[in-house]
Amino acid sequence: MYRSLRFAALVIALVAPRAVAIERVTDEQVKGLIQDIAKGFDTWKADLKENHLGSALITSSAGTMSLEKFLESFGTAVDNAKDRFDPKKNAANSEVVALLRLGSDVVLQQRRQGEAPRSTWVPLSSNLQALAHAYSLPWPIESMSVQAARLPEKELANKVEQMKSSANQLWDEKEQAVKNDKAISDTTRESLKKSVEQLREMADGVHSRIEDEKPAEVEVSQLLTQVKNVKETLTKFSLFSAGGAWRGIDSGAEALAREFALAKR
Repeated sequence: MYRSLRFAALVIALVAPRAVAIERVTDEQVKGLIQDIAKGFDTWKADLKENHLGSALITSSAGTMSLEKFLESFGTAVDNAKDRFDPKKNAANSEVVALLRLGSDVVLQQRRQGEAPRSTWVPLSSNLQALAHAYSLPWPIESMSVQAARLPEKELANKVEQMKSSANQLWDEKEQAVKNDKAISDTTRESLKKSVEQLREMADGVHSRIEDEKPAEVEVSQLLTQVKNVKETLTKFSLFSAGGAWRGIDSGAEALAREFALAKR
């Protein structure tokens, strides 16, 4: 009961306006969602069979089929997502999308036919919606071109680690050019150096928080702002280059912006 209430609150938070800070759903929370979806599916399936609805038809992305056959596909999708998802290692993107498509088929059919959802479907649908938001996907899924690109926490942490290394490399690349540019004062040069150092320190802080599964949205937002500020300063003095060290910084910023549903600065 506690976890169901916790995830109900999560659903409300996930669909709230972005003016309110929303944390990235952790891998352990995703694992819990998938487990709750598996339990909810079993309850919903038993309810349908108890009420002799297995012979009904449903129109899915794969075409019109019996509800019984659809439930078999749904159950397989639940098992695949549960077996494939591995916290910190494997986000099971394709398996989660396949599961969410089947859940979306039910929602869309209910809308087309003007049906009220069964009481056993409501909590299952809420957990599916929360899972969709955890993967930055729409709910319900209607387009066949939708794909998920969630990173497991270990891979995301590696991206941020690369940002730290690239920030160190960035100053090594730019220091001589800054010294040779007579238009750049000593004060400006020192300010730019500190700005790059701060970028590295902020990346280090975000890296630690991700590894420790601590809330990090505020820190990620600040880091993305710092990346923007450093880029603007380098561009102002004709020092910016999209290659070299900046490639690692930009790759990490892209991943963080996507995973935390924040606009890239």
